[in-house]
Amino acid sequence: MNPVVKKNLLDLEFNSYLQYFNTTIIILATYIVGLSLAIITQKINYTPFINQAIISAVTAFFVGISVFALLHFKYKKQEAKNKIKRIG
Repeated sequence: MNPVVKKNLLDLEFNSYLQYFNTTIIILATYIVGLSLAIITQKINYTPFINQAIISAVTAFFVGISVFALLHFKYKKQEAKNKIKRIG
């Protein structure tokens, strides 16, 4: 394969992982801001223990998946960047 074509394909791969990475950060920030506003304005009743447990479980699940996705996209981004550097 032509090195220029291969480099362009790797650039596209890098940009797609960069877009996934940025989108995940935006989604995570939106969730945190939304949850904070809901708690501050008392739209979520977190007084009973069961409500606290549900909110905590959902938040832990969502943040865990988001962090896992961020790490995965960061690794893939770095991998594509290294391939681009090797091509030259």
